Amino acid sequence: MHNIFVGNSLSVLAVAALMSKKGHRVAVFPSVDTPCALPLPTLDFALGPLLLMGFEEQGAAEQFFQELSLPISSLKKKGLIIQRCTPLLQLVQSDHRMDLSSQREEYLEDLKREFKDQMHGIYTLFETIQRQAVSIKKYGIRPLPKEQQTARERLRAWHKDVAFRWQTYQQNRRGAATFLKSFSLEADFIEHLNLLSLFVFRKTLHSISKYQLIVLLSELQGKGVRIVGGYPKLITFLLKLIKEWGGEVYEERRIEKMEMEGEKAHRITLDDGSSVICRNMLLTQVSSSPSSPLTVTFYLKIKKEYIPSLMRENMVMTWGVDVPPCVYDGLILRLSFPDEEKKIGSRVLTVTALLRSRHAPSSEEIDALKALVMNRLRWLIPFSESGIQEIGVEISVGRLPTQPFSLNGVAEVTREVCCGMRHYLRSKMASNVFIGEDSPRNGLEWSTLFSEAIMMAPYIGKVI
Repeated sequence: MHNIFVGNSLSVLAVAALMSKKGHRVAVFPSVDTPCALPLPTLDFALGPLLLMGFEEQGAAEQFFQELSLPISSLKKKGLIIQRCTPLLQLVQSDHRMDLSSQREEYLEDLKREFKDQMHGIYTLFETIQRQAVSIKKYGIRPLPKEQQTARERLRAWHKDVAFRWQTYQQNRRGAATFLKSFSLEADFIEHLNLLSLFVFRKTLHSISKYQLIVLLSELQGKGVRIVGGYPKLITFLLKLIKEWGGEVYEERRIEKMEMEGEKAHRITLDDGSSVICRNMLLTQVSSSPSSPLTVTFYLKIKKEYIPSLMRENMVMTWGVDVPPCVYDGLILRLSFPDEEKKIGSRVLTVTALLRSRHAPSSEEIDALKALVMNRLRWLIPFSESGIQEIGVEISVGRLPTQPFSLNGVAEVTREVCCGMRHYLRSKMASNVFIGEDSPRNGLEWSTLFSEAIMMAPYIGKVI
């Protein structure tokens, strides 16, 4: 009997890796993705530079790899190269330019240089954010499953989970913009925070909650890193570990049907006629973000000598004086990485605009938008017009919505089994079938994937 994992997502494969390491029989059916020839927009951390918070000491990522008996310092030898992002990104406003440092003291010093007349309100804001972040994390950090063996420990964990839910519920009831009104902050600093919100949440400051603002300003002070090779490299790495530890990975096989035995999934039949007996199953459910704005991304080849020294990897900047009425006031830029350039041959700049409307623009509107983007780039990179060549344009809403992976309807009716910033679902029609989302809702939630995998692996392992 196998624990079956369906889908090529970090949330599913992290659980599969933990279970294979612990000696469980694991069968993985990853989806086959077509490699993209161009770097994808920075707007999604996972598909651009993979920024993973939680790599600090005793952070979520470190705990996860310790569970795999792989200290983070040893990952390079295993083929996973992690690079720190310093700075995380640059922010360019009409009157302010600064790097976003992951060190709180350095970040505050930069803010003092740019917004010196508002520092009393800014210091008060950050102190308030820090106190409330500590309060939330106190409840959000759960003990590892192996520490929850007694009824008292399970009850204590339940109380912490309820407290965490209540804390986040209270903070989510209040909007970030309303919360900020009490700190006497001027429009230029609010604009600064708005750029951060657009970059991380794909929403304006007026569309996020106080809780999201707390997460934004506290988590960005952690260690931001990227995996060389991005998200696909991390997925490949986990699949390799699963194979090394005796797990079976069916790269080209597809599930045709599933047989039930009572209220449990019993057997799956593959497209080649073979079958696998099922102990438990964890499926990937591709999710959509209906509140995410439509985006237009322009792909431009740029000569290396034209790249401004200010721009290292990521940049978020305002449109300047004339903001086109169809977009939010924020452009997101990213340069391709050396590992990406092996595919595309030369340095590529992606420029992503966030549209206010949910309707795709016409070709004429895209041309007009492109002309305004080029004007903004000429301001950012003087005399660069002859050194920039358009190579493509993409309109997207991030991930496209799809129906949940369904086997005989067992994935359609579910109940929640593991909560936090992430959660898993359990089928009501098959007690041994679970569902996990393919990716988090924003870039700051990646570290929680590791935490939830640590919780979920022993949970699934105990289900019979």
